[in-house]
Amino acid sequence: MKSMRSWLFVPGHRLRMIDKALGLPADMLIFDLEDGVPEAEKDVARSRVAAALDSVRGGPMRFVRVHDAGSSELDADLQVIAHAQSAGTGGCASDVPMAGPARDQSGYSIRRRQASGNH
Repeated sequence: MKSMRSWLFVPGHRLRMIDKALGLPADMLIFDLEDGVPEAEKDVARSRVAAALDSVRGGPMRFVRVHDAGSSELDADLQVIAHAQSAGTGGCASDVPMAGPARDQSGYSIRRRQASGNH
Protein backbone atom coordinates (compact mmCIF):
# COMPACT_ATOMS: atom_id res chain seq x y z
CA MET A 1 0.00 0.00 0.00
CA LYS A 2 1.24 3.45 -0.90
CA SER A 3 2.29 5.73 1.94
CA MET A 4 -0.19 8.58 2.50
CA ARG A 5 2.10 11.48 3.35
CA SER A 6 0.13 14.45 2.09
CA TRP A 7 -3.53 14.98 2.91
CA LEU A 8 -5.27 17.94 1.38
CA PHE A 9 -8.58 19.10 2.86
CA VAL A 10 -10.75 20.94 0.34
CA PRO A 11 -13.94 22.85 1.24
CA GLY A 12 -16.67 21.38 -0.96
CA HIS A 13 -18.22 24.72 -1.89
CA ARG A 14 -14.99 26.28 -3.27
CA LEU A 15 -14.92 25.33 -6.96
CA ARG A 16 -11.53 26.92 -7.67
CA MET A 17 -9.97 25.02 -4.77
CA ILE A 18 -11.53 21.74 -5.94
CA ASP A 19 -10.24 22.25 -9.48
CA LYS A 20 -6.77 23.14 -8.25
CA ALA A 21 -6.65 20.23 -5.77
CA LEU A 22 -7.45 17.69 -8.50
CA GLY A 23 -4.27 18.75 -10.30
CA LEU A 24 -1.93 18.70 -7.29
CA PRO A 25 0.38 15.78 -6.42
CA ALA A 26 -1.26 15.12 -3.01
CA ASP A 27 -1.58 11.51 -1.88
CA MET A 28 -5.11 12.04 -0.58
CA LEU A 29 -7.87 14.61 -1.15
CA ILE A 30 -10.54 15.02 1.49
CA PHE A 31 -13.53 17.00 0.27
CA ASP A 32 -15.28 18.62 3.23
CA LEU A 33 -19.07 18.78 3.39
CA GLU A 34 -19.12 19.35 7.14
CA ASP A 35 -17.92 22.38 9.10
CA GLY A 36 -15.71 23.73 6.30
CA VAL A 37 -18.87 24.67 4.36
CA PRO A 38 -21.28 27.47 5.35
CA GLU A 39 -24.85 26.26 5.96
CA ALA A 40 -26.20 28.22 3.01
CA GLU A 41 -23.80 26.44 0.63
CA LYS A 42 -24.24 22.79 1.68
CA ASP A 43 -26.25 21.79 -1.41
CA VAL A 44 -23.81 23.59 -3.74
CA ALA A 45 -20.94 21.78 -2.01
CA ARG A 46 -22.56 18.38 -2.47
CA SER A 47 -23.12 19.05 -6.15
CA ARG A 48 -19.52 20.21 -6.68
CA VAL A 49 -18.01 17.32 -4.76
CA ALA A 50 -20.15 14.82 -6.69
CA ALA A 51 -18.95 16.36 -9.95
CA ALA A 52 -15.32 16.23 -8.77
CA LEU A 53 -15.65 12.57 -7.79
CA ASP A 54 -17.16 11.75 -11.19
CA SER A 55 -14.67 13.77 -13.22
CA VAL A 56 -11.37 12.08 -12.51
CA ARG A 57 -10.25 8.48 -12.69
CA GLY A 58 -7.01 7.58 -11.00
CA GLY A 59 -4.94 10.20 -9.21
CA PRO A 60 -4.97 10.71 -5.47
CA MET A 61 -7.32 8.80 -3.21
CA ARG A 62 -10.46 10.81 -2.59
CA PHE A 63 -12.54 10.91 0.55
CA VAL A 64 -15.54 12.95 1.64
CA ARG A 65 -15.87 14.32 5.15
CA VAL A 66 -19.52 14.00 6.12
CA HIS A 67 -21.67 15.14 9.03
CA ASP A 68 -22.03 13.05 12.19
CA ALA A 69 -24.80 10.49 12.70
CA GLY A 70 -26.97 12.89 14.68
CA SER A 71 -27.08 15.45 11.89
CA SER A 72 -30.01 15.97 9.55
CA GLU A 73 -27.39 16.62 6.83
CA LEU A 74 -25.86 13.12 6.89
CA ASP A 75 -28.26 11.39 4.51
CA ALA A 76 -27.70 14.00 1.79
CA ASP A 77 -23.92 13.75 2.32
CA LEU A 78 -24.01 9.97 2.00
CA GLN A 79 -25.93 10.19 -1.27
CA VAL A 80 -22.90 11.96 -2.81
CA ILE A 81 -20.70 9.00 -1.91
CA ALA A 82 -23.24 6.36 -2.91
CA HIS A 83 -23.58 8.00 -6.33
CA ALA A 84 -19.82 8.12 -6.83
CA GLN A 85 -19.38 4.50 -5.81
CA SER A 86 -22.17 3.31 -8.09
CA ALA A 87 -20.71 5.35 -10.96
CA GLY A 88 -17.44 3.42 -10.62
CA THR A 89 -15.11 6.17 -9.50
CA GLY A 90 -12.30 3.67 -9.24
CA GLY A 91 -13.11 2.85 -5.62
CA CYS A 92 -11.64 6.17 -4.58
CA ALA A 93 -14.71 7.69 -2.99
CA SER A 94 -15.28 6.92 0.64
CA ASP A 95 -16.50 8.83 3.65
CA VAL A 96 -14.94 10.17 6.80
CA PRO A 97 -17.61 10.65 9.47
CA MET A 98 -17.25 13.48 11.94
CA ALA A 99 -16.08 12.00 15.23
CA GLY A 100 -18.81 11.48 17.79
CA PRO A 101 -19.95 9.22 20.60
CA ALA A 102 -19.84 5.48 19.92
CA ARG A 103 -23.64 5.29 20.08
CA ASP A 104 -23.79 7.69 17.12
CA GLN A 105 -21.48 5.50 15.05
CA SER A 106 -23.94 2.61 14.92
CA GLY A 107 -26.64 4.98 13.63
CA TYR A 108 -24.15 6.30 11.11
CA SER A 109 -23.37 2.77 9.88
CA ILE A 110 -27.05 1.95 9.39
CA ARG A 111 -27.71 5.17 7.48
CA ARG A 112 -24.63 4.61 5.33
CA ARG A 113 -25.82 1.12 4.33
CA GLN A 114 -29.26 2.53 3.50
CA ALA A 115 -27.75 5.26 1.31
CA SER A 116 -25.70 2.71 -0.62
CA GLY A 117 -28.69 0.42 -1.09
CA ASN A 118 -27.29 -2.32 1.18
CA HIS A 119 -30.03 -2.70 3.80
